[in-house]
Amino acid sequence: MKKILFIIGIFVLLNLNIVYAANDSTAVVVNNTAIDKGGKMFNGKFLIPARSAFEAMGADIIWNNNTKVLTATKNNSTVSIKLGSSKITVDGLEKSMEHITVIYDGNLLMPAKSIDGLFNYTSAFDEVNNIMFFSPRLYLHMLYYAVCRCSKGNKKHK
Repeated sequence: MKKILFIIGIFVLLNLNIVYAANDSTAVVVNNTAIDKGGKMFNGKFLIPARSAFEAMGADIIWNNNTKVLTATKNNSTVSIKLGSSKITVDGLEKSMEHITVIYDGNLLMPAKSIDGLFNYTSAFDEVNNIMFFSPRLYLHMLYYAVCRCSKGNKKHK
């Protein structure tokens, strides 16, 4: 009987990270539009709703309820994540994530850091307003170029 209780206890402890979530909530903005569900802190890691983020990036989404795998495809690039896994598959190559994927409030959440770089998007975090931004890299490069060019132009006129 003690062995059974021990095994049940271990199982519960191993699955606590799937159930536990802090009340910390962060807005998530993709392409200058807030997605319907914000991010959550789980065990000290910031996770965001994968489906909403990928759809906002323009990816096509397939959810396989049998295997619990979400697949996002955009411009010949494919990303797959599995519920309860800390692995992400990007164009056939498996990579590690800093936290397992979890279901919270009916959404599959994944680490925000793992989305950075996918589909040529990059992220930035506004600590003052508690907002996580995702934008295409080209957009950020254009913004950087415009800011640098304007500041250089202003220096010439002083």
